[in-house]
Amino acid sequence: SKDFGAKSSNIIRMRRTLPQWIGTPSSCVVPFGSMEKILKETVNKELASDIQRLIQKELPQSQNPTETLSKIRSQILQISGTPELKKICLEAFEKCDLSRPGEFEGAKWEEAFKAMKGVWASKWNDRAYYASKKAGINQE
Repeated sequence: SKDFGAKSSNIIRMRRTLPQWIGTPSSCVVPFGSMEKILKETVNKELASDIQRLIQKELPQSQNPTETLSKIRSQILQISGTPELKKICLEAFEKCDLSRPGEFEGAKWEEAFKAMKGVWASKWNDRAYYASKKAGINQE
């Protein structure tokens, strides 16, 4: 699907074909473009500008891409959520049977959002960067 990646597609396919007695972990998919959308929110405008500068200007010219990639990941981990994102995610968690109403409040939501940002940041790990570069894939 254009909304989510191969891993998610494979998990869905596997759930449909495996016998019921073989369980798979519960999960929800955060669609492609979610990070970019949240970066457009007012609360993240300055951060978005910093991330864009690192990706478009600093990374291509960097003598030490590992250091620049680390800066990008660090910036992504600073993204602020919005009430709308939290509401959408909590509704999805409940719909996917990942939680019960009210279960992901306070620290538990912050932990879940931190994990989501970690996934977003992983796009900029060394392995992903060098593999994309070798394959000629533009990472912007």
